[in-house]
Amino acid sequence: MDSMKYPVTDSGYGSYNNYIFLSRMEKYMKFPMFKKETTDKNYHADPFRAVNFPIGEDGIMRCPNGKAYHLQYRQNVKGNVYGRQEEVYQCEDGRGCPYAQQCKKTEKNRTVRVNRELTAMHQEVIANLESIQGALLRINRSIQAEGAFGIMNYLIRVIQSAKCTDKDG
Repeated sequence: MDSMKYPVTDSGYGSYNNYIFLSRMEKYMKFPMFKKETTDKNYHADPFRAVNFPIGEDGIMRCPNGKAYHLQYRQNVKGNVYGRQEEVYQCEDGRGCPYAQQCKKTEKNRTVRVNRELTAMHQEVIANLESIQGALLRINRSIQAEGAFGIMNYLIRVIQSAKCTDKDG
């Protein structure tokens, strides 16, 4: 297996920036909530997590009470070099909701932040890492001491060096 095509790293490196930076490679980098997402069934299936809200044929996201969540605005995520945006949705009307205690933390209508692109990337990572090839890569990763991370650092240095050369030339 080619470690340049299949980077396997610790969860701290599975970020939007790194997934985009390494877009020509398969996604095998765990993300920070990977363990909880894949082992905690209650967390994974929690109907009050925005990523679990169903989206109807009309394109509207709905909570477990069937209330619509409408897009309020899109905002850039700070410190993101690739222009990542998140969408902010708000419940149409949470008054009298029987799930309010489980669903929201304030008296106001609940607001959720969603990034469908990053969520799709996380789903791809989970599928990759739970495959037979993913299991083999993780076993190999546990044997090697930071090998894949070393390759990533090398690639980053090469690209940064090339950028510096371009500015001078």
